[in-house]
This record gives sequence, C-alpha cells and structure tokens, in this order.
Amino acid sequence: MRSASSSPIDPRRVWSRATRATGLLGGSVVGVAAAWAFAPLDRRILSTNPSGARTATANPVATPTVRGKIDVTAFDAVLWSKTPVLAPDAIGDVDRAKKPPADLHIDLIGITDEAGHLVAALYDRDRDRVLLVKDGDELMGGTRVKKLTLDEVVLNRGTEEIALARKRPER
Repeated sequence: MRSASSSPIDPRRVWSRATRATGLLGGSVVGVAAAWAFAPLDRRILSTNPSGARTATANPVATPTVRGKIDVTAFDAVLWSKTPVLAPDAIGDVDRAKKPPADLHIDLIGITDEAGHLVAALYDRDRDRVLLVKDGDELMGGTRVKKLTLDEVVLNRGTEEIALARKRPER
C-alpha cells in the first residue's frame, strides 16, 4: 500500500507546484514591466507635418529655443493689496451709541486667590474662550469688573450691574 505523500493527488505537492509556478510567472511579469518602465527613451520625437507624413525631429526639450527677452516690468505689478481702513463716520458712532448693548453670555467658572489678589475665571460662550480677570479689568464692549469677592463677581456695563455668583454644590 502506498503512503499518502506519494499519491499523485497529494494536496501538499499540488500546493508546492502551484506556488512555484505563481512565483515564476509573477517574477517574469515584474521583470518585463521593469524593463519596459526603465528602458531609455528615444531622443527623437515623431511629429506630423501639414501634409500628414510623419518625420523625425529633435526633441524640443533637449534643444531650448529663445523666444525673446523677458519683460521685467511685468514683475512690478501689485497683485495683492491690503483692504483700506475707513475712518469711522460720526453717524455710525451715534447709531452704535443708541443701540442697547448685547447680552453678555459669560459664566463664572471659579475664583481663586493668587499672591493676595483675587482672580476670577470667566467663560465667554460667544467666543468660546476662558478669561482670567482681576478687580478693575475691562472685558469686551465696555464691560468692567466692578467688584470681586470669593463668592461673586460684579460686572459693570454702563449703568447696568451684573452679578455672577459661584454655584456651590448642595450637600
């Protein structure tokens, strides 16, 4: 009785032969593709003249032609310019003064004592940023920190006062 390894339909033998054949075929395809890709280019380019006959001409890249002098004044052109800043007009200032101030969207995050000075951390929801302010600092739009204690921050905007109190967790 013959062993399974000497059988003509042995799967290991079939697999081994298929692997060798695939490697040889793949290697030859890669070799042909590399020979084609890295072959030196012909320095002559075929072009068509008006009569339709193909003639060999020299490569125009290999023989540069001079078409004339470069006009250097073309480089003096201003391509980019800053937008002019316009002076504010008196009417616009009066209109802005008549408008009621926009709502403040500021939250008090916390208050701390740094080297004897109280510092409050405020979150500006409109601009998505954190502000660290001390007593007397000015925020945006004419809003000023009027009073700063460990429990609250009082903001002054014109005649309006806004108090931001610390929210302590309930126990």
